[in-house]
Amino acid sequence: MITLQTELFSFAEEAFELGHSFVNLRNHVNRECGTPWSLIRNLFCTIDYQAFVLAVEELKKKVETLRENVDSYAAPPDDAELEFYRRLRSHVDSLLKATNLTLRKFRCMAKKAKSARSGPLWQEWQEIVREEPILMQECEASGKALTRYYHQFKTNIF
Repeated sequence: MITLQTELFSFAEEAFELGHSFVNLRNHVNRECGTPWSLIRNLFCTIDYQAFVLAVEELKKKVETLRENVDSYAAPPDDAELEFYRRLRSHVDSLLKATNLTLRKFRCMAKKAKSARSGPLWQEWQEIVREEPILMQECEASGKALTRYYHQFKTNIF
């Protein structure tokens, strides 16, 4: 019989919630200021990017706390439970990487907004633009894998 610990379900549910918060924040930013390229064209001049930085910093703290909780959890001995645990860790790690990159992105925007006359942060910006789709795909894939496993366990247990 499959007996996944309630705590792991709780961690997974928190990861899903944080993932939704992350997506909602990114969607909000896109509605507020458009695409990254339109931001560059507009010289980052009218939006309070520091507010976005603070929102991502808060989200990052929550993801880091979840990661610490997952890391401190004793890996289950059952093979099926261990696979769930691995998928959970993978998704939380992906979410943390995506959050870190988004924080770098918003800090870059905030820096540019404060000093539009200073030279552009092209190298950092190019790195962010190059890494962002890769990390977003990784995060989405790990989230889908965890969701499938989560539903499989929920169905078998309850």
